[in-house]
Amino acid sequence: MWSSSGAADRRWPRRVCSVIKQGGYKKRHRCQFSWWCDGRSDKPMDRTAWKESLHVAKMIKTGVVNDPTNSALCYHAVSVSTSWAKKLDRYARIGQHIFYTDPKRKPRQVADASE
Repeated sequence: MWSSSGAADRRWPRRVCSVIKQGGYKKRHRCQFSWWCDGRSDKPMDRTAWKESLHVAKMIKTGVVNDPTNSALCYHAVSVSTSWAKKLDRYARIGQHIFYTDPKRKPRQVADASE
């Protein structure tokens, strides 16, 4: 499960880092993000890619470009089958991940990428 808007939803912690670090405390591989509790280092290995990801995240957060997930609250890898996804609207597939929006929640797109 993920989203920058996830932290803005009452169902999850307020801080993005707190959302990311949920679960995995007692049992490895039982967390929101598999890379967080897989037992390996979380230090970015590719400095250029890391800087680019921070730049893209900032542009989306500030509304310079639209969020390609349409403020999705949840996602999963295409290799995973979930029961919770049936309650949500499938919005996009980006690479090997499928993103879902809540049909009861109005998305908060700020800007148009073409502007």
